Amino acid sequence: MSWKTRLASSAVLLATIVGCTRQVYLSEAERDSMLVGGKLPTCAELTPPSLTHPLPGHDFGSPYPTVIDTLDSRDTRYLSLAEAIALALEQGHEGSAGLTGVDNLSLNGLTPESVEDSIRAFALEPAIAQASIEAALSKFDVRYSTSMNWTTTDQQVGTSAEIFQAGGASAIRSQDATLTSSLIKPLATGGTAGITYTVPYTFTNTNSPVNPAYRPDLLLSFEQPLLKGFGVDINQITAAHPGSTLTPFITGITSASGGIVITRLQADQQRAEFERHVHNMLANVEVSYWNLYAQYWTLYAQEAGLRQTWETWKVTRAKFQAGLATEADVEEARAQFELFRSSRLDALYQVIENERVLRDLLGLPLADGTRLVPSDTPTVAGYHPDPQLANQQALALRPELIEAREQLKFRQIDMMRAHNDFLPDLRFQAQYGINGLGSRLDGSSPQNALFNQMSNHYDNWLLGLNLTVPLGRRDAAAGERIARLRLAQVLIAVQGMEEKAAHFAAQQYGNVLRTHEQITIRRNRRDALSKEVQARFQQWQAGKITLDILLTAQQDWAAALNDEAVAIRDYNNALILFEYAKGTIMVHDNVTIAEGPLPSCVAKRAADHARDENRGIVLRERAQPVMHCRGSGECEANLPELPEGEAVSLPSLLEKAPKFGRDLPEQLESTPVSAPARPANDGTTIDLFSPLPK
Repeated sequence: MSWKTRLASSAVLLATIVGCTRQVYLSEAERDSMLVGGKLPTCAELTPPSLTHPLPGHDFGSPYPTVIDTLDSRDTRYLSLAEAIALALEQGHEGSAGLTGVDNLSLNGLTPESVEDSIRAFALEPAIAQASIEAALSKFDVRYSTSMNWTTTDQQVGTSAEIFQAGGASAIRSQDATLTSSLIKPLATGGTAGITYTVPYTFTNTNSPVNPAYRPDLLLSFEQPLLKGFGVDINQITAAHPGSTLTPFITGITSASGGIVITRLQADQQRAEFERHVHNMLANVEVSYWNLYAQYWTLYAQEAGLRQTWETWKVTRAKFQAGLATEADVEEARAQFELFRSSRLDALYQVIENERVLRDLLGLPLADGTRLVPSDTPTVAGYHPDPQLANQQALALRPELIEAREQLKFRQIDMMRAHNDFLPDLRFQAQYGINGLGSRLDGSSPQNALFNQMSNHYDNWLLGLNLTVPLGRRDAAAGERIARLRLAQVLIAVQGMEEKAAHFAAQQYGNVLRTHEQITIRRNRRDALSKEVQARFQQWQAGKITLDILLTAQQDWAAALNDEAVAIRDYNNALILFEYAKGTIMVHDNVTIAEGPLPSCVAKRAADHARDENRGIVLRERAQPVMHCRGSGECEANLPELPEGEAVSLPSLLEKAPKFGRDLPEQLESTPVSAPARPANDGTTIDLFSPLPK
């Protein structure tokens, strides 16, 4: 074989070695495009740890709302469910307030090491896992090694052989230099292939036929394990490359992140783990959203009862002044008023508390001068899902089960690693070298060492087998048994998680049907009590019944109105938890997880889209307000006119609702005894903090 053929073969081999690596993750430009608008720190390494950086738009100068302040002291911010979900996805938190009673499907060791529940922090975990794949692939990167060493020798002549070698000189003096450059490629099969080029230089005062002497040497090497560590499959699993005994600096290459297949499984696990956090966040946001909706209804029910007892107290007081009622009746009506006022205060506190929980989930400040009011109308339509399909979806789509099955794959792959450790280490080795000799590196032959080398007159080669077997192999046997037991352990755990997921889906299926039936029952009860309050009020005004019967009816009606709203809330929360149990809550909320930069068509924030759409919905709902006085007779009873067979949105409920404040515009002392009292639904307000006059 001519030197030209050999040189061409070496060039092809070198191109193959260098061209085997490539970037598999996002480029820096793609990464930067993902951070635009993401509110992530661009110079986190320079940020002092003692400083906090609130998100843009957070105003901490506004006072925190309390029950001492009326709701009207803050501007109303109507919030749709779509906008709430968009805000939570952009800057919110996973939270745990709404998910009471949710099943706990988890395997130990699968939760990312995060110190807080920000969805932005969790979103970085899959990216970290993906970057670990790069680290795992790095063990197959080409290693380049080069060195240049100089040595000077000045040795006194002391023996007859040294005297002969020195040619009569008193000392042997020499100058040596060696240039070595190597390219070594760890192969996916466990072997190594490499090119090493060495140019030794020697200049001496001894008798030498070539002085100075250059001895260039081109060495092609190949080594391949035949048993332990052989094959692409096992080398994609193990973290360490088998290395080479011919090239010691390539031995012991280990990826800190583990094998390629393992890191890919971990990346899939982290993606499923992030999806699990998104599922929890969506469920928490929706549950908290409808909890706030129902709490506004609770507040409204207490205020409606408060208005009724206020009117009852005014009429009772007028009757007492006319001698038609006793002082005990006045105090009984007053006590009922104080009871509703206390309940209303508790309901107002719960509105503020539920709003605080929702603000925390959405990443909004605790106080920004506005109050959040849900604008969406909850559904009351019946839903009868297929239980078999729900069970199949729960087993296939729950991210906890997907994560656990990835862990099961890891344990199955770990068994392959344990079997590989049993095998003896048998290696095939081959080397081929071309060397030359000359007194210079340029010029013409025969003094040119490079030209002498390329003439291919002097070749070295090596073929061999190297076997290493640990006697007893107790370590490999123990590792194989541990891997088998852990595989069985994870398999049992996954089966248990699947059973829990199926049972939880069945429980939520039954809860959907139960809560829907409760809406009809509680609505019928509220309608019956509405008619009772109207009739009792008229009977009491006519003197046919005592005051305590009317007060009991009013209290029962207020409780029934609240119970109906709670039933609607429970039904909508049951629908959400049923989607959560099936693993379809992201599909239900139109949320998709994708990797890479956002396309230009969705550059505008989803929260802005939802907010623009919500403005039109609020205007439509406010154009059809709930009337709080149905006819002349019912107006005295102070009953709202609620639609039949559907839920009521808060914008339409609150549009014409009577106001409550500190001022009492009507002078009760001057109320004519003979004039019937009228309800305060014409814009007047009730003093909620001052006691009633005696």
